[in-house]
Amino acid sequence: MTIFGLCKQSARGTIALVISVAVGYRVYQFTYPASLIGMDPDKVAVAVQRLIDYGFQSAISELPFYAEMAGFHVYAAMFGMVSGLDGHDAIVIMPVMIGVTLPLFIALIARSIATSERGLATVLGAGLASVGTISIHYATAPIPQTLATGAFVVFVYSTMRFQATERKEYFPILMLSLFLLAYSHKLGVLVAILGLIIGWVISHIQNQIDRTVSWQPLSSTPLLLATIALSFQWVFVSNFGVYVMLEPVRALLHSPDPAFLDQVVPTAAVDPTPGIGWGLATRVNQLVLLGCAAIAGFVYLFAKSTINRSQLLGFVAGSSLLVPIGVASSSTPGLIRIMLIGEPVLLALIAVAIAGLFRHNLPSRTVTNAGIAAILVLIVTSQVAVPAATPDHPLSSRHYLTEGEVVAKQFAYDNTETTTPIHVDYYYAREIVDFDRDGLTYTTGGNAAFPDGFSPVSNPIVMGGYPEKQYNYTLIRPGHKTYRTGVGIYRILYSLGNEFDATRGQSKVYNNGDGALYTSPLG
Repeated sequence: MTIFGLCKQSARGTIALVISVAVGYRVYQFTYPASLIGMDPDKVAVAVQRLIDYGFQSAISELPFYAEMAGFHVYAAMFGMVSGLDGHDAIVIMPVMIGVTLPLFIALIARSIATSERGLATVLGAGLASVGTISIHYATAPIPQTLATGAFVVFVYSTMRFQATERKEYFPILMLSLFLLAYSHKLGVLVAILGLIIGWVISHIQNQIDRTVSWQPLSSTPLLLATIALSFQWVFVSNFGVYVMLEPVRALLHSPDPAFLDQVVPTAAVDPTPGIGWGLATRVNQLVLLGCAAIAGFVYLFAKSTINRSQLLGFVAGSSLLVPIGVASSSTPGLIRIMLIGEPVLLALIAVAIAGLFRHNLPSRTVTNAGIAAILVLIVTSQVAVPAATPDHPLSSRHYLTEGEVVAKQFAYDNTETTTPIHVDYYYAREIVDFDRDGLTYTTGGNAAFPDGFSPVSNPIVMGGYPEKQYNYTLIRPGHKTYRTGVGIYRILYSLGNEFDATRGQSKVYNNGDGALYTSPLG
């Protein structure tokens, strides 16, 4: 018996194993660094702690959009209140939620649309969902869209089942998932509406192609509910709808700030990821998924229609429509955040298509199995080999702090004058390492994203001459080479520690190997 046959026979046990591994891996990645991963989760933790302490949503009133649509923060705070965890630890619920929800519901979606080999489609759906790169990344560095992604896959499944069966027990699940979707992120409901509309169009097209099948129109109830939810979210509860309409006009009429026109040309650092080849390599996971889903979608578009399949194709197309916006964006996060919601439904469609290949035994079952195995290896490898899959990828900058860096930052704060800022590199400055202090920032943009007492430094690091600035207090990471700065990610061509040690006027007052504090009387 092949491994595929074994998976089909023990689908439930295999899915339970997949979910256990998915949760374990995500929780481990979330917990093992000394700091939270990424740029925003530490601010999220502060916001969650404020909700736990005060018990009112107004406690995070300074957050743009999410002060009103605080589903992500409220969800984590509720878990913290029930479990007794603080805000920092309470957001561990996100990797747990993603690790359970995505494999489980993608397995259910794959099973509901498969017309053959349903057991294998179920297992493949769970397995592929567990290795989705972007969902791994944002489960371990949680943002509001993390919760929206979990709610989206539940909405997709409940919508498909409600439309196919019209059974009322799916309606409460549909409503709850739509509420979470609208209450947690500004993108999810829009993708849902696009998917519902395109699903109706695809169903109509398939009916025109194959008139031997009686066309059963998709229910308009989910679309009506989603439209109402979007209206409340964008117009009545927040002003995001006004922002979307006015932003293009503002961009045309607003003259760029001259400060942003000055291009920094580093003289002491290089781009660690130069060329188009690197850009493609870092996004190979997305290219493979979009390519495989496009092939599967094209085949199923002209195949015998079912309500579930038409609707899934709609959600796949709806989420893919926003990809060009991310491609046009100058930042990689723009694209991967757009892909986050769509990734699970792409994987569901691919899982069903791969399982469907078992119906074809030409030229032999052995060749078929080998071909399927090769496709799976390609997909899985493309997901786990890219930098976004792990915070310790050798080709990426490290977006978390080591234990030594955390200790050094705490020492610098506790042992310097509070009225004099400590100058540190951009990412090091942003990261909150002591969540017990009063007055911590929970906003993620602009100068407010930096904790009090720390001033970010970018240009002197990539241009050279950092020690010559002679700041009163400077905290550096002596052995660190690749820096996330305010002007991009760069790898310096010199030793920062050696430069400071060799500069007249710089005195080292603390060093633990990972962090070193210097003072200068000339500052």
